[in-house]
Amino acid sequence: MADRSFGVREIAIIGSGGTPTIESPGAINLDSHSVAISTDASIGRNLKVIGITTVGVVTGGTYYGDGQYLTGISGLSSVFLDTTPRLGGDLDLNSKYITGSGGANITGVITATTFKGNLTGNVTGNADTATDATTAVYATTAGISTTSEGLTGTPDITVQDINNRSVNASGIVTAANLKSTSTAVLNGLTYPTSDGSLNEVLVTNGSGTLSFSGTPRPDHNVAFVVTSNGSSSYRLSGGGSNPATDNPTINLFRGFTYRFQNQAGGSHPFEIRQSNGGAAVTDGISGSTTGFLFYTPAQSLSAGTAYVYQCTAHGGMVGVINIL
Repeated sequence: MADRSFGVREIAIIGSGGTPTIESPGAINLDSHSVAISTDASIGRNLKVIGITTVGVVTGGTYYGDGQYLTGISGLSSVFLDTTPRLGGDLDLNSKYITGSGGANITGVITATTFKGNLTGNVTGNADTATDATTAVYATTAGISTTSEGLTGTPDITVQDINNRSVNASGIVTAANLKSTSTAVLNGLTYPTSDGSLNEVLVTNGSGTLSFSGTPRPDHNVAFVVTSNGSSSYRLSGGGSNPATDNPTINLFRGFTYRFQNQAGGSHPFEIRQSNGGAAVTDGISGSTTGFLFYTPAQSLSAGTAYVYQCTAHGGMVGVINIL
């Protein structure tokens, strides 16, 4: 049968049962100014639309092309064309990376289990109001680089700025061990950067600098407290002396250091002399006659040497010192 052309104004498919079908062994070409489909259309295969504006909703499982001619849609059409794309939920990277030569401007908190590469530029955040690294809590220069060796066991971690200078932290630094290769300052105190010798202790110079020094020893072996009984006699307590005895005789051992605390003060200067009214003993003497006086009898003295203690203002305030 030969092909024939025919013209119709309207095709009405009557009946509610079954699925009416229009079949063709080849393509069906609808050549018209416009084709109106007034109800849902189900496409079993691909639908290719060229130069036609669709009024309504187009729903598909997959769209091909860059979507540059799609208009009137509320979703994301193309990240290349949309200058302000927004996510409706969390972005799952699916174990992939975001790469590129641009940057990321994030207002908020970036959380990650691992950071790779150097952190450069401004370092701010963590409830800090600093706008650049020179005033940020965690750095004093622009950028921080952290390097470590091994990261197993107890590795050393060095924190420096990008110019390899130490980081000055004014906040809280928590670590099991802190090391410094130069001056270490903590709470205004300057600490040594290396360990001391066995039994040495940290001592201060009174100006905030600490150093290691030998274990300090007591400045005396025996202490006496010196008082007066008017202007007639001294009374001594400590060292086995009876504090109620006037001008008691005391025994001192060579090589031991004795401290005399003169509570009588400037009214009765306490001096150790070679004899009653004689010259003052100077060997082994230090301190003050009106405060704390220290005396270490020399080992070179003969056993049985006798000195005296005497008030420089009242000659009757005198007692014997036996050197043993």
